[in-house]
Amino acid sequence: MMHASASLTYAALDARANQLAGYLRALGVGPEVAVAICLERSFDSVIAALAVWKAGGAYLPLDPAWPAERRESILEDAQASVLIARNLTSSRARYNVDLDHDAGAIAREMSVFTATATRREHLACILYDAAAAGRLAGVELTHGNLLNLIFWYRRAFAITPSDRASHLGLSFDAALTDLWPYLTAGASVAIAEETTGASPDLLRDWIVDRGITAALIPAALAEPMLSQPWPASTALRYLFTGAGALHRDPAGLPFRIVHNYGSIECTGAATSCVVEPRDPAEPPSIGQPIANTSIYVLDENHAPVTPGVEGEIYIGGPSVARGYRNRPDLTAETFFENPFSLAPGARMYRTGDLGCVLPDGKIAVHRRIEYRAPETALQRNVAGILAGLLHLERVGLDDNFFQLGVDSLLAAHLIVRLREGFGVELSPRDLFQASTAATLALRIEQLLIARLDSLSDAEADRLLAQLQ
Repeated sequence: MMHASASLTYAALDARANQLAGYLRALGVGPEVAVAICLERSFDSVIAALAVWKAGGAYLPLDPAWPAERRESILEDAQASVLIARNLTSSRARYNVDLDHDAGAIAREMSVFTATATRREHLACILYDAAAAGRLAGVELTHGNLLNLIFWYRRAFAITPSDRASHLGLSFDAALTDLWPYLTAGASVAIAEETTGASPDLLRDWIVDRGITAALIPAALAEPMLSQPWPASTALRYLFTGAGALHRDPAGLPFRIVHNYGSIECTGAATSCVVEPRDPAEPPSIGQPIANTSIYVLDENHAPVTPGVEGEIYIGGPSVARGYRNRPDLTAETFFENPFSLAPGARMYRTGDLGCVLPDGKIAVHRRIEYRAPETALQRNVAGILAGLLHLERVGLDDNFFQLGVDSLLAAHLIVRLREGFGVELSPRDLFQASTAATLALRIEQLLIARLDSLSDAEADRLLAQLQ
């Protein structure tokens, strides 16, 4: 692994993970135990995740850039037993592991460690995203979920030890594909600096200079990056993207662009396709299902529709997550018994996306279904700002605004308008992580609430009125 000017061998990675795993095991970490990791993107964050797995637990990534209130709410919601971080003050976890304060004790653990035996059905990680109506919901992924994704990825893109991948951090669901397939293949992984990962110019230069062969980049960042000149000698083989449609014609680029469609609930990827030049009049395709995965386009009675007819997209197969952490109600609304599978206990995931089967058998996504609680004034205001920016009559709360046409220039304008409208300072990273009006409103609400203590009563009243 590489980060800035430092490097880490597989032997050192394994030894340091073993020491931390021994320390975690002594704290009671084992199968089905959730361990939160709140670290900047670094060697330490990857070491911590591996250590949690070696001890038999499941890792829960927290972004240090998130508001403290959000991080604490997730800790409580997930009932995490242990928190791994630096410069810890307090947390709602039962045990806190401070990598600075506890460094001596961790270093005294053995560098050789017998990993706890885990099964496919055991919990591997818990990833949080904003669910419908902004409800807190952590997706539980099992080792079986990850194995299906990793084996497909390595086969489909011929990942070998000679590859070098980019990594943008554990708290992105992209970590499922920009980290684990490469480490399990013996490849190299380069960790991008925070500033590099937020700039199309810097990221393109970093990819070329580092000799990256495979990079996963959000569509909003990939779009302007692809418009820049690329040297024919670049080592990049594949640029993977998702969370938005690309409008750039891929012709003439010295590498292939791959679009993966899927959410955390299906381990990050359900379909995949190489992006090819196409007639703008043709509907964009999200490709075909990945290995062992089935895509169903169903009507309101869960019956398949004929090709070309619009229906809701459901996903089946071993990548379908266990469900939402401690949310049986939300799990029952979204995960269903799969009547089309003969596998015992098979389930399918309701995506909330409307689409159809194209004549060539590939899938096209049209739009989101909006089923949610009554919208708030803040959500309406954010959707109104987006609609004005995009010159649209309206923007739905669950519409991905990058898919609607927000590019890097419009993203900059959006940040300015939200600052003027709500007095909050958002980053491009915030937009990548909250790419709908609903999730963006939730992010703004978190920032506004964090300011309450510093406001007068009159200012607080006006602020709270915005959130109603």
